[in-house]
Amino acid sequence: MAKKKLINQVYNGIFDGMDVNQADEFYERAYGKYQEQLTEFDRLYSLYEKPDSKGPYDKNIVFELIESEVDNNIYFPKVRSNNGRIEPAKELEEILKSELYDYKYREYNDLQERNTYIFGGAITHVYWDRLSRNSARGGKLKFKAIDPRNFIPQPGVKNIEDMDYMFIVESCTKMSLANLYDLSTEDLECCKSDTLWNIDPDLITVKTMYYRDKYNHICRFTWSGSLVLENDDNIYADKAFYCTKCGRLKEADEDECIKCHNTEFELKEIERRKIKVRLMSELSSPDGKQSMEVPKETEVEVTPYVPNRFPIVIRKNISTGELFGLSDAKMIETSQKLNNSILNKIAERILKAGSIIALPKTLRNKLKVDNSELKLLYYDTPAEANGIIVKTLQPQLGNETYLMDSAYSTARQTLGITNTYQGREDNTAISSKAKALQVQQTAGRLESKREMKKASLVSLFELMFQFILAYSYEYRGYYVTIEGEEQFKLYDNRLFLIDSDGKYFYDDEYTFDIDLSATYENDRQTMWEETRMNFSSGAYGDPQSLETLKMYWQTMYELNYPGAKKALDYIDERLQNQNTQYEIDNLFKKRELQLQQSKITSEDMARDRDSQTAANQANAKLLSALKSKE
Repeated sequence: MAKKKLINQVYNGIFDGMDVNQADEFYERAYGKYQEQLTEFDRLYSLYEKPDSKGPYDKNIVFELIESEVDNNIYFPKVRSNNGRIEPAKELEEILKSELYDYKYREYNDLQERNTYIFGGAITHVYWDRLSRNSARGGKLKFKAIDPRNFIPQPGVKNIEDMDYMFIVESCTKMSLANLYDLSTEDLECCKSDTLWNIDPDLITVKTMYYRDKYNHICRFTWSGSLVLENDDNIYADKAFYCTKCGRLKEADEDECIKCHNTEFELKEIERRKIKVRLMSELSSPDGKQSMEVPKETEVEVTPYVPNRFPIVIRKNISTGELFGLSDAKMIETSQKLNNSILNKIAERILKAGSIIALPKTLRNKLKVDNSELKLLYYDTPAEANGIIVKTLQPQLGNETYLMDSAYSTARQTLGITNTYQGREDNTAISSKAKALQVQQTAGRLESKREMKKASLVSLFELMFQFILAYSYEYRGYYVTIEGEEQFKLYDNRLFLIDSDGKYFYDDEYTFDIDLSATYENDRQTMWEETRMNFSSGAYGDPQSLETLKMYWQTMYELNYPGAKKALDYIDERLQNQNTQYEIDNLFKKRELQLQQSKITSEDMARDRDSQTAANQANAKLLSALKSKE
């Protein structure tokens, strides 16, 4: 095994020989420093879920406005090579898009939107599932949302990449834990169920510590109670399962070794991988006089790619100098409390209001007061009936209603949300253009949050790329849409190999950004409307022209508009018939022109013959006259 290179010269060895006691010590220290923030997270979530209005009635302004902010648009990556390698950059864009087309990503995006606005930030955990049975033998790239209340950072550090260590706390069932780590009943008894994290005592609390060692390796230590579940001193090292008996590489869906039928496998690190690449080699003729270069598959050794980042990405809401951004729930908390306080007072005054009945003393025992709708009163004389007086009490709620509406408006103005943005009636914008302008202005207020989302996605795309380079050695299929048609292609990791004097390494110098055009292309409804408007305005040409109609329906077909294919075929048929008729008309016109030219030529020849005949006759008469004179 190659000797590891010492990166951190000032490393004091605090993480050497990591065990449960040492991990628990770091955890308790970090949890103690972060406990106040975790309590604040619980309070913020309660504001979103069900605010404590200290009364029977409440209006959840936090929930309403946060739901109005949720952006479920899927932003796709745009990749550029720093070395001018265009083809690998395009290939990388498509393979990353294929990962985002999974519907689980939409669920992840929806959850992270709410986490961001509630807690001020959202956490994503990226990992490679080597045991996935739905992919090739190398595993599958996965990522999941981590509840900010289950993440504990190193105390005092404001940036994820500046940390030496961090913790993720999760709860899982005994069955899933036993299957994942191959645990026995005795092992499960050593695990712990922490009531601080679990609502069910049958769930197991699993703690994971990520840290850097003196070689700058990203390490992972996972434990529960007194049981060590995993102690990986380099999570990014290229590893694979091998048979413990014969040493054969395990396939993803194998339960036993095909060669020796052994059922036990162990995970080993791979220092060098042998990969077949296509190189140009010189091929000479038998006599040696002629030669040419031809591609030839050659097996070369490649050093596995190793990512250099923690597998954690943090998205901030409104950027601050802290680990997380500002919470929208906290920003409008006072408005919600004021609104609900006034709402309960209004409800109390309305419910206590009613009617006062004044009766003559002679009738006080003749009126029965109960909850029945029909009241019967027996009186002896009309004077007694005239003596009945009813006074209705109506509370004056003008000031309270104004103050409650003011608190709600303040909350919306704090977040920059208008009635138009919420889809509510807005009399301040009458025309469609004015409403569009209001939505655009509101979107401008939210632009900072959108930019922070894009920044986190760029970081996520970069990390996903590093995982693909590190683990995806097999061909992987994905779909790509080309000119409106879906095509299946294969991703090949060798595309990123670079040859430097016979030494091969992976090129990771790529810049990531958000491709807004791809985002708009996936918003089909908007693109259909935009295309229809361009067609109607004559941007494609004369709307009555078949060529213009073909261009329009070709565009709609590429945008997957229902029925566009049939319309396009019909336009092509009409164009073909039109062209055929045009050729026939041209043929008839050409023939008619030829006939006209032939007729003109015949008439000219007849006139020439008549002129020649007249001339001959004149000459004959002249000759006859001369002869008679002689």
